[in-house]
Amino acid sequence: MLVIKWPGQPTASGDSRIPSLVAYKNGQAKLYGTEAKEALSNPEYEVARWFKLYLHPEPTDNSDNLRFVDEQPRQMDIPPLPSSVPVLAIYRDLIRYMFEVTRRFFIENTPNGAGIWGRVHGKAILVFCVPNGWDINQQEFLRKAVIKSGIMSRTDAETRVDFVTEGEASVHYALTHSSSTEWLRRNSHILVMDAGGSTVDSTLYKCVQEHPLKLEEACTSECTQTGGVFVDREMSNILRQKLQGSVYGDEDSLEAMIEDFERKAKRGFTGLSQTSVIKFGTPRYNDAEYGIQRGRLSLSNDEVKGAFDGVVKQILDSCSKMINGRQIQHLLLVGGLGYSPYLRLRIKQFLGDQGTEVVVVDEPEKKAAVTGAVIWFTQNLVSGRALRYAIGIPSTILFDGRYAEHLQRQSLVLSNPDRTLYLPSLTLLVRKGAIIEENWEAEWHCRWNPSLPLQANGQFSAILLAWDGPGDQKWLTDPRGDPVFGLRTLSTIVASNSDIYSAMKAATGPTGHVWRLDFSIRIWFKRAQLRAQLVWRDNGQRRTGPVSIIPATKF
Repeated sequence: MLVIKWPGQPTASGDSRIPSLVAYKNGQAKLYGTEAKEALSNPEYEVARWFKLYLHPEPTDNSDNLRFVDEQPRQMDIPPLPSSVPVLAIYRDLIRYMFEVTRRFFIENTPNGAGIWGRVHGKAILVFCVPNGWDINQQEFLRKAVIKSGIMSRTDAETRVDFVTEGEASVHYALTHSSSTEWLRRNSHILVMDAGGSTVDSTLYKCVQEHPLKLEEACTSECTQTGGVFVDREMSNILRQKLQGSVYGDEDSLEAMIEDFERKAKRGFTGLSQTSVIKFGTPRYNDAEYGIQRGRLSLSNDEVKGAFDGVVKQILDSCSKMINGRQIQHLLLVGGLGYSPYLRLRIKQFLGDQGTEVVVVDEPEKKAAVTGAVIWFTQNLVSGRALRYAIGIPSTILFDGRYAEHLQRQSLVLSNPDRTLYLPSLTLLVRKGAIIEENWEAEWHCRWNPSLPLQANGQFSAILLAWDGPGDQKWLTDPRGDPVFGLRTLSTIVASNSDIYSAMKAATGPTGHVWRLDFSIRIWFKRAQLRAQLVWRDNGQRRTGPVSIIPATKF
């Protein structure tokens, strides 16, 4: 069941989508979605918007087009959060609100709804549809927001919160709502682009099996920080400049213009020499010098194109990266911006005579990612996913003066008690772009030689690193010992000593009596979620134990 009526929407009609807005008054959430939109011009409220962008990972190249209001200008301002309201609180409040509205809608629109809800809500799985570029850090943030909202406990959140990328959800939505999938043939390629509000997620799939249908990611997916809200913001800049000096260049009038632009002109713009009209205020609004007549402002074709073209260029650049010489039979376009006739036209012009058919799933009243997430959870057509980053662990290699790259790092050389020389290095467990199938796992062996025995009530940890750059990275730092751009801490794996306490053995080392502890850490992916466990041997028997995966980024 899809919630198709939210508070504040017109009584006669509903919509499954609501604006991602939360209005705060004195630090307390008061209005959400459509109702919060009405508070944008009310000085009594502070409205949180575009807060999803605060969770995006740091860029690993120079393509970032965003800036926060307290940073140096680049191209795009991100609205500040309400005073004294952290982004975690915004997600907590919005999740609580959406869960409560869903509960009421289900009960009111389902026979014996209250009884059914009472039986199943404590077992329900909460699936978040997230941008392609998000990883364990954002997943753990959302899980924490769920716990803070009070809808489930920490223990339940570990097993009842799941994640799917917007690209993967979109392909399930698109294929389910296409009139036919007969055009999908083994080894054919399909590019899915989810052009949403603040991100455009692109994923290239290869059909590996026709009956039953199975897809596999053909390469690393793209997540571009652009979308519909950036078109709106650029149009806001254009209008602000165009109406400078007009009595209707005030913020309230501009807000009304942008709202009408988003609802009509933006969605209908084709780019084919047309004049677009924005309505605002009343028929008494006139300013002939600035092209305003009876509350109507006319915009030229070039002016509207100016609002689109920066976003379109980023989308086409992403499309070019994904194709990269491959023959793409179909491009499925979904998401709110995906219904733009102008975007479709530009994509078709870009593809030219490559033989790629652009397909738009014609159900704009539904949210492709949300509906696709439900289909994904029940069907899961994707059998392999391309890893967006390499995963590795800190390690060491023997220093060898015959190699120039070793000599460049001579100042970083360390030594063991037996005077063996070595350098800090990175050992990759899985390369960027590797296809991760359901049965994939990696396990690395660890040997710890503490001078004193472990305390049974203590804990130990291991660091997982992510390499976002190209190729294989083998060093933890550059030759000067400075951090390498693109290498970051992904998470810390923490385990209790009590699990492996009995596996510790006495041994003799270069400096005398030591203790030796041999164990392994196993990692795998459960769908989009990274999982890990401790592995050791006790009296010849293989044992496993739980670990905690602590994300590196704090929002």
